[in-house]
Amino acid sequence: MKNLKISIKTLFVFLTLFTVSIIILLTYTFSKRGLNELFISESKKYFEQSIRLSQTIFDYEIEKILSVVNSIFLSANELQAIKEGNTEFLENQLNKSIVKSLDFMAVIPSKKDDIALAGFFLYDITPLVHELKRVKTSSSKKHLIKVKSNDQTLVFIVITKGIVDPKTGEVIGLFAGGVELKNNLKLLNDIKKNTKLEKIMLLYNDDLILEDNEYGNGFASIERFGAIEHFADDMDKLGYRAALYFDEQESRLNIKMILQNDALESIKRIIKRDLLIISIFTLLVVMLFIYLINQLLIRPIESLKIYAKEFFENSNSEQKELSLKIVEYQELANYLKKLFKELYNNQQKLLKAKEKMSKDYKLIQELNDNLEMKVAQKTRELQDLNENLTQKVGLEVENNRKKDQQMMQQARYAALGEMIANIAHQWRQPLCAITAAISAIKLQKDLKMLNDETFEYYYNMMLNNTDFLSETINTFRSFFKNDLEKKPFNLVKSMEDTLMIISSTFKDNNIEIVTDFNQRDLMVLGSSTELSQVFINILNNAKDVMLDKKDQERKVFIRSMQIEDENIIFIIDNGGGIPEEIIQKVFDPYFTTKHQSQGTGIGLYMSKEIVERKFNGLLSVQNTHFKHGTQTFMGACFRIALPVIKEKA
Repeated sequence: MKNLKISIKTLFVFLTLFTVSIIILLTYTFSKRGLNELFISESKKYFEQSIRLSQTIFDYEIEKILSVVNSIFLSANELQAIKEGNTEFLENQLNKSIVKSLDFMAVIPSKKDDIALAGFFLYDITPLVHELKRVKTSSSKKHLIKVKSNDQTLVFIVITKGIVDPKTGEVIGLFAGGVELKNNLKLLNDIKKNTKLEKIMLLYNDDLILEDNEYGNGFASIERFGAIEHFADDMDKLGYRAALYFDEQESRLNIKMILQNDALESIKRIIKRDLLIISIFTLLVVMLFIYLINQLLIRPIESLKIYAKEFFENSNSEQKELSLKIVEYQELANYLKKLFKELYNNQQKLLKAKEKMSKDYKLIQELNDNLEMKVAQKTRELQDLNENLTQKVGLEVENNRKKDQQMMQQARYAALGEMIANIAHQWRQPLCAITAAISAIKLQKDLKMLNDETFEYYYNMMLNNTDFLSETINTFRSFFKNDLEKKPFNLVKSMEDTLMIISSTFKDNNIEIVTDFNQRDLMVLGSSTELSQVFINILNNAKDVMLDKKDQERKVFIRSMQIEDENIIFIIDNGGGIPEEIIQKVFDPYFTTKHQSQGTGIGLYMSKEIVERKFNGLLSVQNTHFKHGTQTFMGACFRIALPVIKEKA
């Protein structure tokens, strides 16, 4: 027992000494290595606060100039001179009314490439005049202008406002007022006074604008933006450089500054004070922690060790005495006493449970054997079911494929029927013309009135009509040839070929087709024949709808365009639109609102299949209101969007 106490106390003393040593070591390391980093961090905060104050003073200077410019109003004579471009008169007027808080004032007429300028100038103003002429085209009211004059860099803060003719409301020119920064020592002194900095320099990029003459060239070592700089000749001085904002944007103006010695000493005192407070606080926390460890861990462990030893030695007289001592300073020993008493009971229960588990294991083994047999049987049943399901799925897929082929063939036959009707319309007029020409030739020959000129006229007319019939046949053959190979082709050309075939049917039914093909070079990849079937299906749908509209103009509008990576054709009719309750069903197979003798209901379904599966595009429809000329129409708008390709057919 004595050896146990010595071991615990030795551990406790060692832990205490080790902790205190760590604290001393950390404090020393932090004070030597971290002091410089902490000093730099605090100095940077001081510089950043000084930059914010400098920015506020600079913004206030700009607002003062803006207020002065906005308070200036021009007389009627001056407005008239601006409209006439009389800059000489304007300069005289400005010289008479120049404001002391501005270095110059200028009037820039809108309709003349000259300006009226007045002010206090000790330098060549030609570069300034050139820059002010460029201000005319700027939309900003605040300008930061840099010019080179007499081998020196000048920077101006210029505020402009529009000059408006009160009679017409027209902007006839700009009024500009400005301040030159190079001699603005008041701005520099205001910044030094409010920031308590030792030295300040104002630059435009790296060109000196305004400086504190007392310090000379000491600023040369401050180059980087946003970083603390040490001076090579004086390590006790710190420098900083940062950009200034102009009109809420980072500008090329920047400021260099040097921190005063007394400010540096103040920062060091603050750091040392904070370091001392942290060290004392850390030491107190550690001492408290050690005390709590002794009370809550070391002493209870000693008591528990004593109690455990006495318990197993069955020294009942000493047990009671030790229990009383333990109760005086720690209740944990009481719970341990109950725990030891329950150990034996739990051991007995564990033996009984082990015996019961042995019996249960035999029962589980028997059940497991039966389960394996049942699982094997169910597995065979599932395999048989899966084989039957695979056969049924394959059969259903094949049936659906044949069904799709049949539907595609039906759609093609339906389109063929439409084409034959269109060919008949196309041929009617040329055939009539040829018949009339033949009759006229025979009649004139019978009357012996046929001459070479008349014969040549009728011959050319018949030749032209037969050429038209031949061209129609070629287009018809091209449309229905079995060439479904994917090739690049022109989307607009495909639509024009389709319209040439079906236009006569629309014309006979008094339906006007209005095209807008401003964008013609729209290349897509696929089968032109299949896409023509889509056009015919949609156009025939529009025609059938408008045949029911007896008392209104019948129009179909077709427009092409390219939006990002899609070539788009819009087909819009003025048939009043599709009822909302069925518009979502128009692309379903066998859906139709016509009599069975008038349609199968697969045209739009196959059109959507062709566009989306063959062309990887999108076919959609919606009702829309639109204008054409002065008229407003409502109808269905079919949108065919196909991917763009860059190849040309």
